[in-house]
Amino acid sequence: MAVLASGVSFSVSADQGGLQIAVSIASQIPFVERIGGENVEVEVMVPPGSSPSTYEPTFQQMAALEASQVYFTLSVPFEDAWLRRIAESGPDLQIVAMDRDIDKMPIGGYGSQGSGRADPHHWLSPPYMRIMAITIYETLAEIDPANASYYFNNYRALAQEINDLDSRLLASLDDIEWGSNAFMVFHPAWGYFARAYGMEQVAIETRGGEPTQAELAELVDFARERGVQVIFTAPQYSARSAEAIAEEVSGFTVSMNPVDPDWFGSMEAALEAFLDALE
Repeated sequence: MAVLASGVSFSVSADQGGLQIAVSIASQIPFVERIGGENVEVEVMVPPGSSPSTYEPTFQQMAALEASQVYFTLSVPFEDAWLRRIAESGPDLQIVAMDRDIDKMPIGGYGSQGSGRADPHHWLSPPYMRIMAITIYETLAEIDPANASYYFNNYRALAQEINDLDSRLLASLDDIEWGSNAFMVFHPAWGYFARAYGMEQVAIETRGGEPTQAELAELVDFARERGVQVIFTAPQYSARSAEAIAEEVSGFTVSMNPVDPDWFGSMEAALEAFLDALE
């Protein structure tokens, strides 16, 4: 079970307004809502379309945290600067690391891009998202034990859906005879997804920004050598370099929002992109 900051427990129902839960990014919302059901109301700190690397919460968001019982962290960069103030925002706010049981890896990149920092994008791996769903269930069951069986049943249905998705990804990608298992992405957000399915992510971003012309030429050469066709862009970042590489290698770009609230849709879109590359 989750170890929480206090021994406070709640018993809630829909007509009481539910537990107030805060999360860092929009991709966490469907998982908390699916497990908590009618007993939770979820607020997100980094809105869709904003970057978890640079976002600063508004005064209104910080004030709203006073009514929250739980904040699920995810090790995204904005928490480095704001988590202490978030923890102080309400006397009963319990901070729970949703990614506490995840085996982290360094964030990767092309050339000298790798910084040694742990990659925070673990929510883009279905196997890891299933683990984090357990943390959500355990937390809600502990603070609201009267509804523990309700949360467990919701978790079990969600876990089965994640299992089905994971099995489909494994089977679909395993059936493909890859000329290359590499794909490119401007910001290296898809490393855990790549690791889960035997692929290699290659980042275009260098030192947090656009590559130089020399680095861009190296990336084009790499893409040609490895037969890269799929290049992910994201609405939070410029697509200029990705589009230039795609044009040079006759590949294609796919806009993939790494913090999309439609998490299942993002996973399906990623699979479709790889299948399209081979047609």
